[in-house]
Amino acid sequence: MTHPIPDEALDSDIAIIARLSNPPAWALTAQGPSTEATAQLVTTLAGRYPGVLQAVEIFPAANTTGGWNAAPT
Repeated sequence: MTHPIPDEALDSDIAIIARLSNPPAWALTAQGPSTEATAQLVTTLAGRYPGVLQAVEIFPAANTTGGWNAAPT
């Protein structure tokens, strides 16, 4: 299987930090990114990279139109 993370990184002690931003239109609701789609993606990433994925930053700039692609609530 081809991974977006090089095998050398997966085989070393390098910590992987994922940052989710700019959700596609299909993953947006009127309130911002779909919580269900986001949770499913994070769960998939954690399952694919167990012990390597150290952190996930989810849609930085919360409660801003630029960060969520929706009006702040």
